[in-house]
Amino acid sequence: MMRRRILLFALARLVGWLIVPVYVVSVFIGYWLEHSAGLWNEENPVENVALLVGFGGFAVVGSLLVAKRPTNLIGWIMATISLIVGVFHTGDTYAAYVVVTRGQPDALTVAGAWIGSWYWYLLLALILVYLPLLFPDGRLLSRRWLPVAVLMGVGTLGVVVLGALADTLSVNEAPGYEIDNPIGIEGLAYVEDLPVFGVLGGLLFVGVIGAVASVVVRFRRSRGAEREQMKWFVCAVAPMLVIPIGDYLPGIIGNVAFAGVLIALPTAIGIAVLKYRLYD
Repeated sequence: MMRRRILLFALARLVGWLIVPVYVVSVFIGYWLEHSAGLWNEENPVENVALLVGFGGFAVVGSLLVAKRPTNLIGWIMATISLIVGVFHTGDTYAAYVVVTRGQPDALTVAGAWIGSWYWYLLLALILVYLPLLFPDGRLLSRRWLPVAVLMGVGTLGVVVLGALADTLSVNEAPGYEIDNPIGIEGLAYVEDLPVFGVLGGLLFVGVIGAVASVVVRFRRSRGAEREQMKWFVCAVAPMLVIPIGDYLPGIIGNVAFAGVLIALPTAIGIAVLKYRLYD
C-alpha cells in the first residue's frame, strides 16, 4: 500500500510539471495556426491578453497543486481547465486552419471540430461552478450542496452529449464553415438551437448562484488561515454574479466580468497556495 502511494505521488508530480509546458506549446501552436490562416482577431487585444494570462495562471497554479497535493481536486480542476483551453482549443483552431487553407477536411480536422462543439460548456462548468463549490479543500461544504453539483453535472452532460451528436459541426474559429459529423444524429440541430437548451442553460444559472452562495457560507464559517484564503477567493468570484445575466447587459460588461474572473481566480488561489500554504 505504501509503495503504491509513493508511486501515485511520483506520477502526480511528473504530471504536475508537464502541465505548463503542454499548455504553452499548445497555445503557441494555436496562435501560429490562427496567424497562418489569417484568423487572428486583432480587434480585441485586451480580451486576448486576458485569456492568455488568465488560463496561464490556471496552468501554473494547477501544476503546483497537482505536484504538491495530488489528493486535492482543486489542482486537478485547474490543470484540466488549462489543458482544455490549450489542447482542445488548438484542435478547434486546426480545424479552422484546414478548412480555410485546404478546403478538404481530414480526420484530425473532423476531430477538432467535434471537440469544439462541446468543450466550451465543460469549461464553463469547471470554472464557474465546480471550482468555487470545492475550494479550498476539494470537498463540498456539506452534503446539502450535493444537489447543486449533481444538477450542474446533469446539465453539463446534457449539453456535451447533444453538442457531440449534432448532425453537422460548426467550425468555431472559421464562421460559415460546416463539417458533417460522422457520429451525428441526422436532423439534430446545434445544441444552442434546441428547445431544451433553455433548460440546460437554466441549470448553469442555478449552478453559478449555488456556487457563489457556497463560497459565502464557507467564508462565514471559516477561521484562521482558511478565512484568509477565502477573503481573496470571495473577491475573485464576485464578478461571477454578472455572468448569468450578461446577455441582458452591454457586451463590454459581460466580457470584463468574465475576464476578471479568469484572472482573479488563479490569482486568488495562487495567493492561498503561496502565502497561506494551501498545500500544507
